[in-house]
Amino acid sequence: MSASTKNEVKKDTTLRFRPLTIDDKAIYEKYLFSDKTRGCELSFSNLICWGKHEIAFLDDFCVLFSSYGKHSFYPFPIGNGDFFPIIEAIISDAKKRGNTPIISSISPQNLEMFLSVYGERVTIEGKLGSFDYVYDIESLSTLSGKKYHKKRTHLNNFKKAYPVYEIEEITEGNLEKVKDMSEAWYKIKQELNLENDISYEHMALCRAFENFKKLKLDGIMIKSGERVLAFSMGSRLSSDTFDVQFEKSIPEAYSAINYEFANYIKNKYKDIKFLDREEDMGVLGLRQAKNSYFPHHMTEKYRAFFKED
Repeated sequence: MSASTKNEVKKDTTLRFRPLTIDDKAIYEKYLFSDKTRGCELSFSNLICWGKHEIAFLDDFCVLFSSYGKHSFYPFPIGNGDFFPIIEAIISDAKKRGNTPIISSISPQNLEMFLSVYGERVTIEGKLGSFDYVYDIESLSTLSGKKYHKKRTHLNNFKKAYPVYEIEEITEGNLEKVKDMSEAWYKIKQELNLENDISYEHMALCRAFENFKKLKLDGIMIKSGERVLAFSMGSRLSSDTFDVQFEKSIPEAYSAINYEFANYIKNKYKDIKFLDREEDMGVLGLRQAKNSYFPHHMTEKYRAFFKED
């Protein structure tokens, strides 16, 4: 045995997690933007606004540990190269925490390779309600063709009802108007006593408002006089996809804000080809609404639950 082999130091594969902060935006997005297979839950602004997250770096991968209430899991590592050592490091970290490892946000591309190694050790879950609806921005910005006839009719009806409506970019200077409109929207929904719990979304939107500038969120509002009728905002998810994270509207303006925001993003970001309008969360009405705009494709995501040793 050579001296170099004797003295060889075993590679450290420990994941050294620390809390994710807004200051991590630039380094995190270097990893994220190179991967077009990731869903909306991994956009940086969604991470900051929803749940609690820890971040670590190992080899050429970025690794997250995410907590939402009592639930915690590890999104599939983001990076290039052999991900199996990173998965092993995740398994080790979970055991140190006293947890059974759960790997989330696994794309179909990665799932096949993942199962080739861990297939007998895991149970896989994939739900339509967690898949992202991704749309061709050209289609949403033109609404051309027979299939969008109803959408054009809704848009024209809105224009007749509000012939002098205005489009205004959301800035720190007019953000209070958007906040006021959103609070009124949530109040109405709470009074309707809907089954769906909107309190978590409300908190996430409040965080988005608080960190609007640092997160570099982008959006528009539709106004009639001084009244805000609708708004939409989000952030870039990848090199060619923009994530529509928050959208609120009076009922008759949903078609207009969808159309106007698609045009706003298309004109401002020439390299954006798709709009990710996120998940339907298993809500039937939301699913019908998202399907009515004919998604270009769905971003499928799967979870792997490791069986107890």
